[in-house]
Order: sequence, then structure tokens, then C-alpha cells
Amino acid sequence: MENFKIPSFVRILIGGVVVLMLGGLAGWYFYLHSQGTAINTVNAGRNLGTVAPSFGSPTGSTQANQAIAVQSFDANGQSSPAASSSSPLWKIDQAPVAGMGFVDTATDEYIYYIERANGYVFSARPSERVIERLTNTLTPKIYEAQFADDGSFIERSIDSGGSITTFLGMLSTSTPSTTSAQAASITTTNTTNSTLFDAVAGVFLEPNIQSIAIDHLTRAIFYLVKDPHGGVDGISMQWNGTKKQQVFSSLVGSWNPMIMDDGTITLLESPSDNMPGYAYTLKSGGVLTPLVRNVPGLTILPKTASPLLLYGSTSGTGLALFGMLTGTSQTISLATIADKCVWLPGSSEIAYCAVPNGTIQAGFLDNWYRGIVHTTDDWWKIDLSTGSTQRIYSPSADNVSFDVEDPTIDASGNYIAFKNATDQSLWVLHVAQ
Repeated sequence: MENFKIPSFVRILIGGVVVLMLGGLAGWYFYLHSQGTAINTVNAGRNLGTVAPSFGSPTGSTQANQAIAVQSFDANGQSSPAASSSSPLWKIDQAPVAGMGFVDTATDEYIYYIERANGYVFSARPSERVIERLTNTLTPKIYEAQFADDGSFIERSIDSGGSITTFLGMLSTSTPSTTSAQAASITTTNTTNSTLFDAVAGVFLEPNIQSIAIDHLTRAIFYLVKDPHGGVDGISMQWNGTKKQQVFSSLVGSWNPMIMDDGTITLLESPSDNMPGYAYTLKSGGVLTPLVRNVPGLTILPKTASPLLLYGSTSGTGLALFGMLTGTSQTISLATIADKCVWLPGSSEIAYCAVPNGTIQAGFLDNWYRGIVHTTDDWWKIDLSTGSTQRIYSPSADNVSFDVEDPTIDASGNYIAFKNATDQSLWVLHVAQ
């Protein structure tokens, strides 16, 4: 029998098909890889999609993120050493955090905070630079958190249906009873050692709350919800759900509420570059008393039980900061926004502000709120009684950089905690009095 030979053109054809198939598979692989990289890059920029770490000890593997002697990254993504233990600056957690607040105890002062990826509550002790994880309740993707002085907290997230959720929580070592039909009591124990973690209990408020503020002393709540006509209604209530009532209504659809420690509610129209902004205090009966009017890109920081006020303006000419003592404004020789400032507690007229270095581009405020642009800040001290300013800390001394967001100061005025808007990491600065 003669040997059957495959014609040469058939061999060439088969070889070509094989090459095309291999090329197609390779192309598909690189396409999927590039798409995955692009998605990861976008999610990282938004601090979304963070994988919750596994925990195998009382402090958890997240302890590796809490940076005393680890490496951090500057605004350009370059590796740089974290501040040393002798520095007034302490990088508490390099994982994204949802929010933080100071909590006083009989023995010391702590910073409580919640990680965005997993919802775990931590306490950091600035005086000793030690950290403890308090809870073991996994609640992924917490985008906003606020704390009262007793450690109670507000968590804000988005559910699977796209609705904004708001949870009022508190730490407990026992399982509380729940009588409200709306209550969502959440308790937890660690399966290996339940004594290591606190339980979490609380209730969910109504869905799609636009914005919310808490009185840090009394835990009174004020929040805004949309009304059927496109405006908003303001609701006040006690932490336990009592005394709930509508105290405010407006056709303006977007406000930033604040509650001072004396219970005063301040309302600021959501700021935007070049747009005239207005700020008010909310009086009984829903009456609005003007604080500042017709200032472009208005940001504000009132001081509790005081006529003192800081306010910022953003326009095509850049940033400007002003102080108000007794109804009279004075220009401060620093270019920043009030969102980057805190008042020193007590009767003094001193404030601390993070001030951006370099040139601020047009459209800064809108782009900063969206997370599109970032600044590199130094910390400054402002004395409104004399109009003097003094730089108190430059991160370049520790070869780090940060874009200050949501700063808060402890009751003694010794520590300023803040998030780095670039990556939502948590920092604290020890302030020399």
C-alpha cells in the first residue's frame, strides 16, 4: 500500500489555522489583562473593590497596614519612609478609612476609626502609638463614618439595590434587645475567642439619607432627605429615635449640615467653584439666620458657642481664607479652604489649617471634592486676635506628603487626626502648645 501523503498546500493551510488560533488566544489574553488592569486602576482611585484582609490574631493582619515603621507612598506613588516614632506625625493606618473621631476614657485619649473595606472598628492611642481592633463584624464597603465622644458611630454604605444605607451603631459586650420594627440589631462574637472583640448593635435609619451630622456630646442627629418636590427636608432626632421631627425644609436640594457641640445646627449650601454660597444657623421654627452670604465657592468652619468663624472662597483667582471675629471679616494670609481647618478648643482665637503648596488651578474645589486633584499640604497655626500665622509642621521633614481631608482635633488640643485624601489613609499630628 502506498503511503498517503498530505498535500503541501493542506499542511500550509492547517499550519496557518493553528497560528491564527494561537494568535487569537494570545490577543484575547492580553485584552482581558489590559481591561482588568484598567478596572483595578479605576477602583483603586475610588478606593473601591478593596479586598478585606484575613485576621489571625487579636489585632488582625491589618496591623501590617498600621504604619509606625513601614513604607508609605507620596502623592506621586513613589515609595517613601513613614514618619519615625520621634516625629510629631504618626501614620496610623495606610488602608482606606471611612471616618474617625476622638474618644476620651478615664485613662487616656483614643482615636476610634472604621476601615472602608471591612467595617472593622479600631482604636488608636496616640500617646503610646498602639492600635487595637475592637470589633469582628464584617460590613464591607463603608464609605463614610462619624463618631460621638462615647464611641457610638454612624456608618454609611450602599446596598445591592443602589440605595444609601445609614446605620447607627454602638459597641457592646452583651447582646441588646431590640423592640423597634426598624431595628437591625447586629451582634457578633469571635469564634476562636469571643472575649477579644466587642459586639456591635444598632439600627438602620430610613434609606437614601442625603447627608447627616451628629452632636458629638449628646449624640443628637440631624439629617436631610429629598422631598417629593425636588427640595429637601431636615429631620432631627435623639440617638434612641425619640423626639423625631421635621425642623427644616428647603427648595435648595443640596446642603452640608453641621452640629456644634452646643447643639447649634449650621447649614451650608454645597460648595462649588465660582458659585455664590450661603451659610446659615438653623433656629427654632425652621428659621435660617445668615452667617455668610454671596461668597463664591464658600466653605465654612464655625466655632462652638462663639462668634468666631473661618470661611474660604474659591474663584478663578484661586483660594482665599477669611476670619470673622465679631461680625467683621479679616483676610488671612494663607490660601486654603475651611474644610482643611480646625479650631483649638477653649476660649482662644487660634485655629490650625492645612495649607496647599504650589499653584491652585481653576476649578480646584469641584475637582477636589470629586477626588480628581490633590494637594500637598503643610500645617499652619492662625491667631485671629493678632492676624499672625505660623507654619507648625511640614511633612517634607519626614519625607512624606498628604492632602488633608476631614481634620478633627481632640478636646485638649494636643492631637489633630485627619485623612489623606489621596488614599484615605489615617494620620495624626501631635501639636506643640
